[in-house]
Amino acid sequence: MFEKQTTEDSAKNIFTKPAQEIDLHIEKLVTDHSRMNNAQILELQLKTFEKNLDQAIASGMNEIIFIHGVGNGVLLISSLNMSVIKLLHIIF
Repeated sequence: MFEKQTTEDSAKNIFTKPAQEIDLHIEKLVTDHSRMNNAQILELQLKTFEKNLDQAIASGMNEIIFIHGVGNGVLLISSLNMSVIKLLHIIF
């Protein structure tokens, strides 16, 4: 009557694969960011990064691309600090 699901099947059902490419520019994340300060912008970018990275790993994706632009590296450094344990293979 009930079929046993494998762990792989369960993971695919629970976690939706994110898009292959995630643009973290604030203009792509919200329609109006004029009232957000730099800390709020960075927090939203980091949450978006972490959520999509977690979903990519959980759904078994082999590759995901995060577009973060050019700057002083705050987003990249913060993102790597949070995710270094999750990833063993990082390509720049």
